[in-house]
Amino acid sequence: MDTCRRFKQLNMKKKTILSIGILLVGMSSLMQSCYNDNKQDLLAGSICDTTNVSFSTTISSVAVNYCTSCHGGGAPSGGISLEGYNNISIYAGACYNAMYNGTMPQGSNKLDDCTIKKFKSWMDAGKPNN
Repeated sequence: MDTCRRFKQLNMKKKTILSIGILLVGMSSLMQSCYNDNKQDLLAGSICDTTNVSFSTTISSVAVNYCTSCHGGGAPSGGISLEGYNNISIYAGACYNAMYNGTMPQGSNKLDDCTIKKFKSWMDAGKPNN
């Protein structure tokens, strides 16, 4: 009987150690994921320069790379053309909201925070045609 009790205690210790090990591995994975997310946020924040945003170099590139494949050409999606300064400046507020909310570009990943911040900076500066 004493041997049975020791065996049960040993099994309980093994189960406890195994449970603790699994818990630690799980927590480590979660913490690593959070660390990497925060690290990317910190890097993006330190690299994103919104002080010298211009239409010709920044905003038009965003439109060409992410918008005009649908919102350009002879039959733009929703009747909204985002080709050229005039069209982009007219729809800038709607574009920003769609980028910020992740609804545009449709069928693609949400634009990175830095690109969205640059677009907002351009709008806040009065949407200059520079």
